[in-house]
Amino acid sequence: MIERKRQFLLILILTIVSLSASGVTILMLYNAAFEEDRARLVNIAQSRARLIEAIARYDIEVKNQLLDETPDYDPFMVTMNQITDAHENFEGFGKTGEFTLARKSGEKIEFILRHRHDEVFHPDDISFGSELAAPMRSALSGKSGTLIGLDYRGEIVLAAFEPVAEVNLGIVAKIDLSEVRTPYIEAAITAMLISILLIFFGSFLFFRVTNPGINELVSSESRFRSVFESRVTGILFWDKNGNISDANDTFLEMVGYSRDDLNAGRLLWNEMTPPEYRERDAIAIEELASIGVSTPLEKEYICKDGSRIPIIIGAASMSGSELNGVAFILNNSDRKKAEEELKQYEIHMRQQQKLESIGTLAGGVAHEINNPINGIMNYASLIVKRLDKDSPLIEYASEIGKETERVSTIVRNLLTFSRQDKESHSPANIEDVINDTLSLIQSVIKHDQITLESDIPDDLPNITLLSANFA
Repeated sequence: MIERKRQFLLILILTIVSLSASGVTILMLYNAAFEEDRARLVNIAQSRARLIEAIARYDIEVKNQLLDETPDYDPFMVTMNQITDAHENFEGFGKTGEFTLARKSGEKIEFILRHRHDEVFHPDDISFGSELAAPMRSALSGKSGTLIGLDYRGEIVLAAFEPVAEVNLGIVAKIDLSEVRTPYIEAAITAMLISILLIFFGSFLFFRVTNPGINELVSSESRFRSVFESRVTGILFWDKNGNISDANDTFLEMVGYSRDDLNAGRLLWNEMTPPEYRERDAIAIEELASIGVSTPLEKEYICKDGSRIPIIIGAASMSGSELNGVAFILNNSDRKKAEEELKQYEIHMRQQQKLESIGTLAGGVAHEINNPINGIMNYASLIVKRLDKDSPLIEYASEIGKETERVSTIVRNLLTFSRQDKESHSPANIEDVINDTLSLIQSVIKHDQITLESDIPDDLPNITLLSANFA
C-alpha cells in the first residue's frame, strides 16, 4: 500500500514539474514577446514623433518664406493634412494596434488622429483629469516612455508615448494587452492539456511496466514484515557506528529495553557488547565489508538491568552499503542452560561411576575381611569363657571382641554401600546415626590425638534415610 502511495506521489510530482516547466516556458516566451512589442511600439512612437517634428519644421519654414504671398497659410493644418494623408495608406500592426495623435485644448485632450488599420477618425475629447487616455496624458505632459494602462476607450493597453515638441502634440502607439496575452494563454492551456494527456499516458505505461516489480516488492516486504513481527527471532537494523535504528519486539524483550529507549537512541550494540567479545565483533565487521555477510557467532549482550543474555547472531550488510545492515539474533539461554545441565549430569554420572567403583572395591574388601573378623571375634569369645573371672586378661579379650565388633559393623556398612540397588528408606534414630558415623572415624581422630565428645538429647525425633546405610 505504501508503494502504491509512492507511485501516485511520484506521478503527482512529475505532473507538477511538467506543468510548471510548461508554464515557465510559456511565461518566458510571453515576456520575450511582451518586450518585443514594447520595443516596437517605442520605435513607432518615436519615429512618428520625429517625422512629424521634421514636417512641422519644414512647414513653418515654408510659411516664413510665403508669409507675404499667402497670408492664410497655416503650417499646423498643412502638417496635419500630410500626416492624415500618409496614414490612409498605413497598414497598422496587429489586430488592435493603433496610432493616435492628440493635443491639449484647455482641460481636455483633443484627439486629432486615430488610425487603426484602414480606419482613420477622430475620437471624442476626454477630460485631461480623467482616468482614461493615460498614455496620451503622459505624452501631453512632456513625458516619453511606455506603460500599461487605460486608453481613451477604457481598454487596458500596452502603449508607448512620445511628445511632439514642434507642434505641442502627443503621440501614442498602442496595442490591446489582451491581444498580447491571448495567444500565450491559449498556448498555455493547450500545453497543459497536452501535458496532462501525456502524463496520463505515461502513467499508464509506468504502471504497466512497474506493477510486476511493485507487486513483488510488496510481497517481499510483506514476507519480511511477517518475519520481523514474528516471535521466532530478534531482528535489528544497525550501522557501523553502533546505532540500532530499528528492532522488533522480540529483540527488545530479550535485552529488556522499551521502544521508547529505541526511539531515544539509547540502544547501542557496541556498548551492549561485553569487552571480551569486541574482537569477535571486529572479525564479523571485516567479513561484512568483504563478502556482505558474517558467520553466525555466539556472544552475549548486556541487558538494561546489567545482566547478560547469551545469543547467536548473524548479520548482513544492506545492498551497496558497508555502513549499515540487518542482524538476526537467537536467544541462546535455553541452549546454554541445557549445556550446563548436561555438563552437571556428566559430572554426576562420572561421580556415580566412581562411587560404584568404590562400592565394588569396598564390597570385595569387605568380603575378604569379614571371615577373618568373624574368626577373631570367636577366638576372643572363647578366651573370655576359658579365663577365670578374676583374670586380668579378660579385659584385653573383651576389648578385642569390642573392637572386632566395631570392625564388623564397618564391614557390614561397606557391604551395604556396595549393594545400592537394594536401598530403601526407613526411620532411624539420630543418636544411632551419629554414633555409627563417629565409629568410622574414631581411629583417625585418636591417631591425631583428638578427643571428640558428643552430647545428644534423648528427645530428638527420628529421621528418614536410606536404611541400608545404617543397618
